[in-house]
Amino acid sequence: INAEYGDVYLDRLAAKAQTIREISIQIEGDVRDSNRLIDSLHISMSNVSGQVQTSFSKLTTIISNSNMSLCTIVAIIVTTLLVIYYLIVFLSSFSSSTTNE
Repeated sequence: INAEYGDVYLDRLAAKAQTIREISIQIEGDVRDSNRLIDSLHISMSNVSGQVQTSFSKLTTIISNSNMSLCTIVAIIVTTLLVIYYLIVFLSSFSSSTTNE
């Protein structure tokens, strides 16, 4: 009886070890995927940072070469973005109301 109990115990232990091995392989894959994602996000953020710096330096050049103040230029940009936003919202609500009819 002792040998049978030992065999059952070893079988259970082997099954648990196999389960742990499979889980650890899945975790390794998830970690590898996460690291790839983080690396690509880092590259993307570096590119965005460079573009923002370039845009800011161009904006600074425009401000220094024009007679408008920074506040006026920012107000124009914000107003333009708000108009574009409201046009998109209005057009999307208009198109959704025409498709529902």
